Parts: sequence; structure tokens; C-alpha cells
Amino acid sequence: MSRPIIVTGVSAAGKDFLIGKVKETIPQLRVFNFGDRLADEMRKRVPELRDSGQLKNFDREEIRKEIENVTNYLLEQGVDVVNTHLVFCSNTDLIVTPPVTRRISPKGFVFVWAPLDEIVQRRQRDLKNREIQNESEVALHQDIALYVAARFAKEMKVPYLKICNRCDNVRDNVDKLVRFVTDLS
Repeated sequence: MSRPIIVTGVSAAGKDFLIGKVKETIPQLRVFNFGDRLADEMRKRVPELRDSGQLKNFDREEIRKEIENVTNYLLEQGVDVVNTHLVFCSNTDLIVTPPVTRRISPKGFVFVWAPLDEIVQRRQRDLKNREIQNESEVALHQDIALYVAARFAKEMKVPYLKICNRCDNVRDNVDKLVRFVTDLS
């Protein structure tokens, strides 16, 4: 089983965008979007589900079971990068995913951090059904997720990279992420 790199951060921090840019440089990079796959699997039971942003409306136990199934599938695929949330919102709760993260056993973590105003602006422009949070709620979610990612990296004794993703430094961030992925390959 290959050990992937986990790329994480709050919704609208820019994970998908940065990973997409990295794939332009490393086309053979195998990326697994955990939330998209989870939504695809849940859509088999609930066809009206539009995107992963609506997963917060499901029963925790139902989501937990499907997360287990998606994790099993992920582990069979041999991917290089897993795009996921280590901390996600479900209604008003922030939920941390330690069993899944430990099972994936990543070889490194990347946390994509972004300024609060940019996150809020991206969420307002986005077509996904993202969690509605004010800036202070986004700040708390981002701070907790940042701590969780750093803590997992320390506990698992693997490299950790925090990327400060602002609109004015995208090229630098893509270069950092390419180097991180390349160094761990």
C-alpha cells in the first residue's frame, strides 16, 4: 500500500485549486478527493444530493459508515494525494476524523490556510452548498483544523507544510506544494 500525502484545510481555502495547479506540473499525480467520493457514494442512496457540502445534513452514524467504506476504497487505490478535511462541520458541530487519518497513515500533511476575508468571498461566489459561517466561526474552524493537522503530523512523525494561500502568492504556493510532493515521492 502506498502512503499518500494529505492536503487539508477548511472549505474554500483553495485546496482544489492548488492541487489542480500541481497536477499541471506533475500530470501523473494521483489525487483522491475524499469529500467528492463520499458524496458520490451517498448519492447512490439519496439521488438528489448535489455535492459534498450537503453531507452535513446526514445522520452522523450514516456518514461514519460511509466514511469507512470510502476509506477502504481509498486504501485500495494507491493514490499520491488525498484532498480531505481532518475537521469538518456537521450542522453546528466540528468533527475530527482521527480513525480515518490513522488508517490512511499519510507520509506527510499539507495544511492550506487562507485569510478569512478570502475564504468568505470564495464561499459566497462558490456553487457548492458550503457551510455558512461568519468570519469568527471560520477563524475558529481554521485554527482547530490547523492544530489538528500539525498534531497528527507530530504524532505520526511525518513532514508537515503549512501553505498561506492568498490571492497574491499562488505561484509560490504551487511551487512549494510541488517541491513537498516531489521530495516525499
